[in-house]
Amino acid sequence: MKKNKYRNKKTYTEIAVFAFSKGSQYRDFGYEKKSFTFVRSALQKMIDKKDLESEKIGLSGSLDDMSYFISGLIEVFGVQDLEIDLLPDINEFYTD
Repeated sequence: MKKNKYRNKKTYTEIAVFAFSKGSQYRDFGYEKKSFTFVRSALQKMIDKKDLESEKIGLSGSLDDMSYFISGLIEVFGVQDLEIDLLPDINEFYTD
Protein backbone atom coordinates (compact mmCIF):
# COMPACT_ATOMS: atom_id res chain seq x y z
CA MET A 1 0.00 0.00 0.00
CA LYS A 2 1.37 3.37 -1.04
CA LYS A 3 1.72 6.10 1.59
CA ASN A 4 -0.26 9.24 0.95
CA LYS A 5 2.11 12.18 0.45
CA TYR A 6 -0.67 14.65 1.12
CA ARG A 7 -1.75 13.57 4.58
CA ASN A 8 -3.88 15.99 6.47
CA LYS A 9 -2.14 17.68 9.34
CA LYS A 10 -3.30 16.61 12.78
CA THR A 11 -5.67 19.05 14.36
CA TYR A 12 -4.92 19.95 17.96
CA THR A 13 -7.86 19.83 20.32
CA GLU A 14 -7.93 20.41 24.06
CA ILE A 15 -10.09 17.32 24.63
CA ALA A 16 -10.81 14.41 22.30
CA VAL A 17 -14.35 13.19 22.98
CA PHE A 18 -15.51 9.71 22.02
CA ALA A 19 -19.18 8.88 22.48
CA PHE A 20 -20.99 5.62 21.84
CA SER A 21 -24.60 5.42 20.67
CA LYS A 22 -26.74 3.30 22.94
CA GLY A 23 -26.28 -0.34 21.98
CA SER A 24 -23.44 0.35 19.54
CA GLN A 25 -20.94 -1.72 21.52
CA TYR A 26 -23.23 -4.67 22.19
CA ARG A 27 -21.61 -8.07 21.72
CA ASP A 28 -23.33 -11.43 21.49
CA PHE A 29 -22.04 -12.50 24.89
CA GLY A 30 -24.13 -9.85 26.63
CA TYR A 31 -24.32 -9.90 30.41
CA GLU A 32 -22.90 -13.40 30.69
CA LYS A 33 -19.27 -12.47 30.01
CA LYS A 34 -17.19 -12.13 33.19
CA SER A 35 -15.22 -9.16 31.87
CA PHE A 36 -18.41 -7.25 31.04
CA THR A 37 -19.90 -7.98 34.46
CA PHE A 38 -16.68 -6.93 36.19
CA VAL A 39 -16.39 -3.59 34.36
CA ARG A 40 -20.10 -2.82 34.69
CA SER A 41 -19.88 -3.53 38.41
CA ALA A 42 -16.83 -1.25 38.80
CA LEU A 43 -18.60 1.59 37.01
CA GLN A 44 -21.80 1.03 38.97
CA LYS A 45 -19.80 1.20 42.21
CA MET A 46 -18.41 4.58 41.12
CA ILE A 47 -21.97 5.83 40.55
CA ASP A 48 -23.25 4.37 43.83
CA LYS A 49 -20.35 5.84 45.81
CA LYS A 50 -21.57 9.32 44.83
CA ASP A 51 -25.20 8.42 45.62
CA LEU A 52 -26.20 8.91 41.98
CA GLU A 53 -28.49 7.04 39.65
CA SER A 54 -27.96 7.10 35.90
CA GLU A 55 -27.81 4.85 32.87
CA LYS A 56 -25.31 7.20 31.20
CA ILE A 57 -21.83 7.99 32.47
CA GLY A 58 -18.93 10.09 31.33
CA LEU A 59 -15.28 9.54 32.15
CA SER A 60 -12.71 12.21 31.53
CA GLY A 61 -9.06 12.73 32.24
CA SER A 62 -5.67 12.99 30.64
CA LEU A 63 -4.57 10.25 28.25
CA ASP A 64 -2.25 8.90 30.94
CA ASP A 65 -4.90 9.02 33.69
CA MET A 66 -7.45 7.20 31.54
CA SER A 67 -4.82 4.66 30.52
CA TYR A 68 -3.95 4.01 34.18
CA PHE A 69 -7.63 3.67 35.07
CA ILE A 70 -8.42 1.21 32.28
CA SER A 71 -5.20 -0.78 32.76
CA GLY A 72 -5.95 -0.94 36.49
CA LEU A 73 -9.34 -2.49 35.74
CA ILE A 74 -7.68 -5.01 33.43
CA GLU A 75 -5.07 -5.93 36.06
CA VAL A 76 -7.63 -6.37 38.84
CA PHE A 77 -9.87 -8.41 36.55
CA GLY A 78 -6.90 -10.64 35.70
CA VAL A 79 -6.19 -11.54 39.31
CA GLN A 80 -9.70 -11.57 40.78
CA ASP A 81 -10.04 -15.35 40.53
CA LEU A 82 -6.43 -16.07 41.40
CA GLU A 83 -6.12 -19.05 43.68
CA ILE A 84 -3.18 -19.32 46.01
CA ASP A 85 -2.36 -22.73 47.37
CA LEU A 86 -0.30 -22.69 50.52
CA LEU A 87 2.18 -25.49 50.88
CA PRO A 88 2.45 -27.17 54.25
CA ASP A 89 5.44 -26.05 56.26
CA ILE A 90 8.00 -28.83 55.83
CA ASN A 91 10.77 -26.98 57.60
CA GLU A 92 11.02 -27.39 61.30
CA PHE A 93 11.80 -24.37 63.33
CA TYR A 94 14.93 -24.83 65.39
CA THR A 95 15.71 -22.56 68.27
CA ASP A 96 19.31 -22.24 69.31
